[in-house]
Amino acid sequence: MTKRNRIRKSCKIVGCTTKVISRDLCSKHGGGPRCKVKGCPKAGQSKGLCRSHGGCIKCKINGCPSRARGRKGLCFRHGASTPCKIIGCPSKAQIKGQCRKHNNDKHCKIIYCSKQAVIKSMCCGHHTQFIHYFNQIQNPLR
Repeated sequence: MTKRNRIRKSCKIVGCTTKVISRDLCSKHGGGPRCKVKGCPKAGQSKGLCRSHGGCIKCKINGCPSRARGRKGLCFRHGASTPCKIIGCPSKAQIKGQCRKHNNDKHCKIIYCSKQAVIKSMCCGHHTQFIHYFNQIQNPLR
């Protein structure tokens, strides 16, 4: 069986269906590399350190303490994101070059939910609930 076709196990925490990273745990429950600083329980990000201990790339702009995002090495304030294409809007673009406020053509398909649809015509919260419910139906003994 190739690595691509291998079926990964789920986290050993009861009720968690997230895939295992290491130690039979997902990243939410302690899987993956830990921070190198003695006594720190957080996940290592880069250089073997968590974000609190400097395990992230800082913005290129001198004196800016924010974390860099994307490939430019800049934080959101200094240009890591694209601005909304609606003139005068200070928000960052997320969907089709527009911010969530201006791209209001798709709302969650769940009745009475006015949140923006993100995945399969549902907001993040309802999609997560649907996946959790679906996984319980498929694997009732978990």
